Amino acid sequence: MRLFCIAIISVLWAWNIHAQSTVAYTVDPDFNTQETLRSKTSVFDIYPLEDGGFFLGGGFDMIFTNPESPFTKGIAMITESGDIHPDWEGGQSIFCRELHFHDGGYLFATGEGLTKKTLSGLSWYLTFGEAWGDYYKIGEWGSGYINPYNVRWTWDIFILEDQSVLIGGAIATDTLQPGLFRHLMRLLPDGSHDATFPIIEAMPQGLNTHISKIERAGDGSWYVSGRFEGINGHISPHIAKLNPDFTVDTDFVSPFFYESICCGLHTEMKLMDSQERLWFSGDQVRLAENPDEVLDLVRLLPDGTVDPEFAIGRIEANYPGGWSVPPSLVSKIIEPDLEDDVFFLSGVFSHYNDTAQPAITAINQAGYIQENYFGNQGSTVNSYDPNDPTDYDAPSIRALEYLPDGSLMVGGSFSDFMGVERYSMVKLNQGTVGTNDQDRLENVIKVYPNPATDLVTVQLVTSDALVSAPLNGRKIESIRVVDLSGRIIASYLWQGNLGNYDVSDLAKGLYIVEIVQEERKISSSKIIIQH
Repeated sequence: MRLFCIAIISVLWAWNIHAQSTVAYTVDPDFNTQETLRSKTSVFDIYPLEDGGFFLGGGFDMIFTNPESPFTKGIAMITESGDIHPDWEGGQSIFCRELHFHDGGYLFATGEGLTKKTLSGLSWYLTFGEAWGDYYKIGEWGSGYINPYNVRWTWDIFILEDQSVLIGGAIATDTLQPGLFRHLMRLLPDGSHDATFPIIEAMPQGLNTHISKIERAGDGSWYVSGRFEGINGHISPHIAKLNPDFTVDTDFVSPFFYESICCGLHTEMKLMDSQERLWFSGDQVRLAENPDEVLDLVRLLPDGTVDPEFAIGRIEANYPGGWSVPPSLVSKIIEPDLEDDVFFLSGVFSHYNDTAQPAITAINQAGYIQENYFGNQGSTVNSYDPNDPTDYDAPSIRALEYLPDGSLMVGGSFSDFMGVERYSMVKLNQGTVGTNDQDRLENVIKVYPNPATDLVTVQLVTSDALVSAPLNGRKIESIRVVDLSGRIIASYLWQGNLGNYDVSDLAKGLYIVEIVQEERKISSSKIIIQH
C-alpha cells in the first residue's frame, strides 16, 4: 500500500510539474568536490549510497594533477555535499567503467579483469576470500595461465537475481585452449566459474572481438552488443538477440554494417528504454542500407529495425586546435523516472544536430532538443592542470544519475559547468520555468503556404517587443531549414517580421523551419515542400 501511495504521489507531482511549468536545471551551490577529483580523465559512473553519499568509478588518476587527493585512481567515495566520505579507506582501481552492487560490495569491469570492492573501497578478495581474485588477466595474452580464466577484455556485467554474474567481453575458460575466447559467461555468486553456461561465441574469433553491453527484455530475452559480426554462426553485426535460455534468436537481424574489427570504438548499445527500444552510439555507426554514411546516434525498435519516428542524432566536437579531443560520441543516455517524453544524453560533443549543446542535452521521443532543461549550457572546457591554467582539453560528461527528488548528478572530465567552477562532478537542482515563459518561445512563427513550392513566408505571430529580445537581449539572426535527421539543409539571413524565402532548390519532403539566435533555436514550425 505504501509503494502504491508513493507511486500515485509521484505521478501527481510529475503531472503538476508538466501541467503548470517546464523543468529547468541549475547548479547546486552546496555540492562541491573541490579539487579532489580534478583529473584529465573522467568519472564514468555514480552509485548512490543509503546515507545520501556516492560511490564513484572512472578512469581518473590524481597522481599528476592532484597528488594530495585521497582518491588516487579509479574509485572514490563522497558525501552528499561532495566531501570525502568518512568511511573511505583509500582503495583504488586501474579503471572502473560501470558500478554494480553485489552482495555487500561493488562489482565492476576494469577492462582486463573484474574487480570487487567493499563499500569502503578495499579489495573484496583480500578481505573476505580468494574467489573474486581469480578472475583477471595475468601475463601476456595466451601465456602466464595460472587461474581459471584468460581474460582479454571485460566490458560489461549483469547481476542476476540469485547474485550470479553475467560477463560480456572476451574470456577464455577452456584450460586446454586458453586462446579460444568465449564472449558471454557466467560466474556463480561466490565468483567461481559456472561450467554449465552454454557457449556464446562472437564472430570472428580475434583479439578485438567482444561483447560490450548486456540488456534483458521484459520477456526474459537478452540483447548483446559489441564489436562482432554475429553470434554462434548467426550473422547480426554489432547487436544480437538471445532467447531466455541464451540460444540465439535467429529471427532478429541487425540493421548495422559490419566492418573489419580493429582498434577504436564501434557501434555500441547505450540504453534499452522503457519501450524496449535500443539506443546506439559510437564512432563507427553505419547502417547496412547506407554503409558510406557514419552516424552518431540511432534508435532501433525491439525487432531490430531502425525507428522511423526518431530523428537520427548527429554530433560534433568543435574545439580549438591543440586541445586533446577523444572520439565524439554519446556515452550516456538515461530516461528520467519522473519525466515524460525526455531523455538526457551526455558524452564528448559540443553540438547536437548543429545546435550548441556543451557535452549534455535533453531530447524528446522524436529526437529533438528540449532546450529548457539545460538552457543550451553544460561544460565547455577541462582545465585539469593546476600548474598551467592554459592547458585545456575537450570536456566530457560520461556519468548521469537521476535522483528520486528529480536532481541530477553529473560526472565526467570538466572544470566548469554552466559557468560555475566544478571539477569532474556537479549536482544539478531541478527547478521550473513558468509555462507562460516557455510558451513565448513556442508558436512564435507562422510559415505559409504549406505545402510550399517556390517561396515561403515566415511571419512572427507575437508582438515585436516579445520576440525582438526574448533571450538575454539577443536579436534574431537567421532562419534555417532542417530535415528529419537533424541536418541543416538551408540557412537564410533574417528578413524581419514578415520575410519571403526561396525554397525552390529544396527536394520535396517534410522539413522543420527554425528561427535562430546565436545557434539557439527559439521557435520552429513544420513545412512540406512539393514541386
